[in-house]
Amino acid sequence: MTFNPAKFVKTAQQTWEDKLAFNQFMKANAHLALPFHVEGLEGIVPDQYPGELAIYAAKSHQGKSTALRDVTFKAQKRIEGKPNALVGLVSIEDTSEGTAGKQVKKYGGNSLAYQDDQFVFIGNSFGMSMEDMSQLNVGNIIETLEYGRSKKFADIMQYAHIGIDYAQIIPPDPERRKMNNNDQKRLQIADDVIRIFHACKKFKCPIGLASQALLKTQRDNYTQKMRIPGAADLAEAGELYSIPDIVYAYWQPKHDHPMNTMVEEGNWNFKVEPNLVFVRIVKRRNAEEMGYVGERDVVGRVFPCHIEPNGGFVYDKSYHDKIYLKPIRNVP
Repeated sequence: MTFNPAKFVKTAQQTWEDKLAFNQFMKANAHLALPFHVEGLEGIVPDQYPGELAIYAAKSHQGKSTALRDVTFKAQKRIEGKPNALVGLVSIEDTSEGTAGKQVKKYGGNSLAYQDDQFVFIGNSFGMSMEDMSQLNVGNIIETLEYGRSKKFADIMQYAHIGIDYAQIIPPDPERRKMNNNDQKRLQIADDVIRIFHACKKFKCPIGLASQALLKTQRDNYTQKMRIPGAADLAEAGELYSIPDIVYAYWQPKHDHPMNTMVEEGNWNFKVEPNLVFVRIVKRRNAEEMGYVGERDVVGRVFPCHIEPNGGFVYDKSYHDKIYLKPIRNVP
């Protein structure tokens, strides 16, 4: 592809006109500003906007995929009935059949929750060939997402949200397929995250990417007993922390402490429950410009939540007050 420098040079007036045009786009597409997925924390945690990439990080089986599906399914419910609006879920781990089952479980009944085909699944299904399954590298994911919005339907659709599950199992592009050492895998993940970050701008929508935190050791625990991942726990590829606009981390105490025991750590005092999950707001780019500073600052904050049987996340301030012994600021 021939490089065109003219695309990258704009006058101040041109950039301002682009800003006004984007403001108009947002006004006409209010559903593209995505509230935080935890019920009870909307408005406390800032919205995710078109063009922004969020990472949902956790150790294995600690809630990253559950959180990403909660985000995606709730985004789909928000666009029902809105013309030309679409949500996409890319999953290498799950199958299309499995995702349909999770949709039905979440919303009940014997049919899928979405109407008029406003949801597209991109990934594997039972019966696919091994060759097909190995082709969903990031380059092909982006091409398939473009096909899904521009060719699958009678009209060109606008993504309201795209979820991708998850970074470490995305197949390598052809040029990296024969590179098996750890350094090459790290470079592949870094390159994948950068391209997904750019895809947020291409599709003008929020994108969520699930990612494992470090598996062997954690370098940035919230506390000694509460092993909630932090920035350093995404260091297998630095881009997992430095590139995204937003990083959320999830930790389920049941994986580190016996069920029904009491954990006393710092100002926390809580009983280990099967559905208890702690959510940490690790990073939020532009928080200062958005007014989330000082008393409203949420970066670094930790919120105890519960996962409902249907996969939804719920925050209860009274429970937070009960298990955290210091006064909780800025939570209505």
